[in-house]
Amino acid sequence: MGQGHRHGHGHAAGRAVDRSRLRIVLAVTLTVLVAELVGAWWSGSLALLADAGHMATDAGAVTLALAASYVASRPVSARRSFGWHRAEILAALVNAVVLLAVCAFLAGVLTTVLWRTTWVTLRQLRDLRERQRIERLERVDREMKAKAAMVRTKPAGETEPSVPQSDTTVE
Repeated sequence: MGQGHRHGHGHAAGRAVDRSRLRIVLAVTLTVLVAELVGAWWSGSLALLADAGHMATDAGAVTLALAASYVASRPVSARRSFGWHRAEILAALVNAVVLLAVCAFLAGVLTTVLWRTTWVTLRQLRDLRERQRIERLERVDREMKAKAAMVRTKPAGETEPSVPQSDTTVE
């Protein structure tokens, strides 16, 4: 007792139930995926399209798990004493690597968008400040030219108009 793994039951029945559940999950996931794609197309919703992409990755992961379950149920042979059970572990590894790759891709896209948006915003702010500075200089230039024109058009003996004296004086 305690030596090896020899007892009177198999694991195939459990795998069959798991595969049945995985098929149901895959059918529901694909149905929701199609509904979201149709809804995104009909409404022009980017949120539905993004969630459909998420559902597509979920459907891929479930398909991978289902395929691994079928492979793992193959019988033990002299060459493969452990059977094909490693297929499930490798499928989990592939799923994890794909998820990490998707995360890295999205992080790269987000970083690029934020970087470009920041530089565009800073460039626009710099250009706005430059336009405002130029407009201020042009306004001051116009004002100075207008004052210079007023000085040139005044007759030589004319002085500034004086304030008229009131007829009533306070005593």
